[in-house]
Amino acid sequence: MNVASYFENASHVGAPEEAARFAASYGDRQDEWWRACPCGSWLIWVAGNCGVDPALLVAAACDCARQSLVYLPPGETRPESVIAVAESWIRERATVDECRQAGDSIGAIQRDIGDRLQDASLAPIPGIFPAAAMMAAAAAEMPAMAAAFSGDPTLCANFASQAAARAAAAARFAVDDQEWWAMQARCAERVRRRIPELIG
Repeated sequence: MNVASYFENASHVGAPEEAARFAASYGDRQDEWWRACPCGSWLIWVAGNCGVDPALLVAAACDCARQSLVYLPPGETRPESVIAVAESWIRERATVDECRQAGDSIGAIQRDIGDRLQDASLAPIPGIFPAAAMMAAAAAEMPAMAAAFSGDPTLCANFASQAAARAAAAARFAVDDQEWWAMQARCAERVRRRIPELIG
């Protein structure tokens, strides 16, 4: 199957036009594309659409989301706890309902983080950028939601790929556009550690 076809109507994966162009150069050579792909969100999306085990997608999503935790305010551990619920699901120690509840908690966590950072606006926390912190929390939500919807391959792949996309967005907000690509590259390496080959 032509790799580019996976990116039709896939705006959620991050840089979809670049994804389609990059994939088009590989035609139907999926193995070559898999080894060369520079973006974690693209890899997870294609893996999900190729029937890769949802547990592997969630594991990769957890690894990607964890990369963005550095953008949270010091001492803010709740997003990491949400990721941990998804990791427990992988080990069959959490239910899909628990994952959904954990994912749903992120909205309140984001509001709390926003209030906390707003209170610190007159004396900003060094190295912490509100938009990056909010996006890092959003990244933490995605593995839990991928686990919650593991019975729906498309939704699972969508949520899991968003973990990498939002981690990259957090990096962009904290640094610049180049860091978006750098974060995606780090996520891509972590995805390939979990899923060395594109086999469903």
